[in-house]
Amino acid sequence: MSRFPTFAAAALFVPLSACAEAEPALTPASGDWDFSLGEWTGGDCAFDRIYLNATEATFPVEGRAGAFSVDFGDNGVLDCTVDGLDFDCPAIPFYTTDLASGDLDAVVTTDFGGTGTFADDAGAAFTGTFRNGFSCAGDDCGDLGGTQYGADARFPCGLTGAWSAALAAE
Repeated sequence: MSRFPTFAAAALFVPLSACAEAEPALTPASGDWDFSLGEWTGGDCAFDRIYLNATEATFPVEGRAGAFSVDFGDNGVLDCTVDGLDFDCPAIPFYTTDLASGDLDAVVTTDFGGTGTFADDAGAAFTGTFRNGFSCAGDDCGDLGGTQYGADARFPCGLTGAWSAALAAE
């Protein structure tokens, strides 16, 4: 019994399947996007009173095949990768709060990242979840009573919330 017919059939199958074209990567729309941050949805921070500083804002977005960037100005650029309609934006350092003005030796650093799904292959709207990570450096990080973080705050910790964005109407 010859193994050649089985091997030949397998050899023919591999090259034919390797010729299948990959789906082109989604290119999110470039331009000004309107972002909306919703309520906090989860996390392990025991802060007394943390609020969303800006719940709606417009930021420039640069779309590229399989990726996009959001320019937050002085807060940095968030680089995101796209896989199908889903995307992931690894966290970047976003802002720092120095509590020295209240005679505390504590500097709280916040990072920002997120995930989501585009509404369709036009790449002009998405919904998802953003993440804020918080860390603290200084001798007083264990007792931030009287600040927006509160006496029960423990670092590092993180919070998540809903976000959405769409290409702004011109």
